[in-house]
Amino acid sequence: QLGLPQLKQPADAANPILIHAFQPVPGSNEPAYVGEFKVEQLGEGQSVLMPNWMLRPDEVDQWIVGENWHFREAIPAGSKALIGALEEQLSEGLERLLARQAELAQTEAIIARTQEVLASRVGDIEGISNPEEKQDKLPPEYVAGLQQTILDEEAAVNAVTADVQQLRDELFDIQERIDELKQEIDAELHKLQGGDQAQASLTPGL
Repeated sequence: QLGLPQLKQPADAANPILIHAFQPVPGSNEPAYVGEFKVEQLGEGQSVLMPNWMLRPDEVDQWIVGENWHFREAIPAGSKALIGALEEQLSEGLERLLARQAELAQTEAIIARTQEVLASRVGDIEGISNPEEKQDKLPPEYVAGLQQTILDEEAAVNAVTADVQQLRDELFDIQERIDELKQEIDAELHKLQGGDQAQASLTPGL
């Protein structure tokens, strides 16, 4: 029964019995106040008590539960009010702490997902780490990376552009040569036509 006082089961379950628990302190004759508990169930040799405050992390681990616990049905009003105010402050602080921890966990999860996306995008840009194993299974832009693929494509475009320009230059030269040949042909025809006219003027008429 852990030193429970002589209690009677309350007639109204909505108003449970409240008792205050104390536990011994190693090396001290003065007990330490544990807190206010609700008596959920009374029984022969066993009772169920529930803390009437918000438990803090690892608080239960600090309890030294045993028959040397002592209980009181009441404590001085001033002490109870002070403890209640402190418990309220601790509860509010704990709620803020839990909220901040949840926010921190959410932020860390976002950072982890962002790093995964970044690593994926860096892989897309810079290429995969083992291209020789996947070059036959993935498109070339995934193997070499978008950055290298762009550079390769730009180099290919530059090479094709240079070839096109060279062909244009060659065609221009050929066209110039054709024009020169046409001019030479025109000149030869002009000479031939001039010679025919001179020959015709020297031939007497019939």
